[in-house]
Amino acid sequence: RQPIDHPIMQELRDVPLVHSSGTEVKLISELYVDSNPIRMLNHPAVVIIPYQISTMNLVELYRLNIPMFCPSLSLLKRWDRKHDLLWEVHYGWPENLVPNPDNIPDPNGRLNMDRNSEEWENMFDYWVPLADFYQMKGITYFDSWQDFYRKYHEFQKNGRLDEISHEMSKENNELRNDLVDQWKSILARVRKT
Repeated sequence: RQPIDHPIMQELRDVPLVHSSGTEVKLISELYVDSNPIRMLNHPAVVIIPYQISTMNLVELYRLNIPMFCPSLSLLKRWDRKHDLLWEVHYGWPENLVPNPDNIPDPNGRLNMDRNSEEWENMFDYWVPLADFYQMKGITYFDSWQDFYRKYHEFQKNGRLDEISHEMSKENNELRNDLVDQWKSILARVRKT
């Protein structure tokens, strides 16, 4: 199935004009031949539709200080349950041979696990909140496409998108400084040996 034809994109197209106010949300593939993150600097914000817990593209966009909108945990759970949205989170088939501690759900679950089961619910509730897009500061979460449009228009009107970009820049600078300090410490220890 093509992403443009996905039911989630149909939900987006079905949002009444009164909510969207004519603002268009497009897939990258509708605008560009590749997903070079530098091109996203031409846009006031991006919407992340997760299919994986961590992607390089998400990190690249974050490092470019591009404001991001992402489905809330409850919306992502609904979309995943209904559309198998996070289909790429399952690694390790065949199953991991090392057992997990009893209180930590297997991040892979079982192959073809029932998305209405308690096992799936426990796995989702434990692991998905730890995903990059729920840990990075400055990402805005929406509970529906109407909620996205409401927040986007409000942020655009009151300058909040620029504030978010600045907050992301601050986070990125702090991370860079921490990493440089860590590498300096590692290299100093290597020099001593």
